[in-house]
Amino acid sequence: MIRWRYFINSDKPELADEGKAGLTRLPEGAPVALAEALIRGGWQSDDRMWRAKYLGSDYEFTEITEERAYELIRSWVASGWLERMPDDASTITPELAERLTAMDRKAAAAWRDVPKPPGAEDIDLPGAENISG
Repeated sequence: MIRWRYFINSDKPELADEGKAGLTRLPEGAPVALAEALIRGGWQSDDRMWRAKYLGSDYEFTEITEERAYELIRSWVASGWLERMPDDASTITPELAERLTAMDRKAAAAWRDVPKPPGAEDIDLPGAENISG
């Protein structure tokens, strides 16, 4: 059984209650390339966490508990945004997982080679702890 970490797709978690922010999940300890977003039809592979980590996109994520994630999902089913509770199984095939993990490793290696200015390790990047992988 996969243990998941759940994230609201926003730096303002209250937006999820209003239906204005989505939900992303990531297997514990997995690279961000293996993230899945919840859409109307269920979970699907999603690259927004990867783009936020490696390409500097402006996507924000706030980690929430599994209980909070399921509370949101149940409310979205009740409101009709989702037709039914989504399956818990990952939608990423082993072949796709292998390709995505390789993509993540390649991006991580490229970032390791980028020179950092003096003192850069002292800079606190808000939200960086939320998308580690």
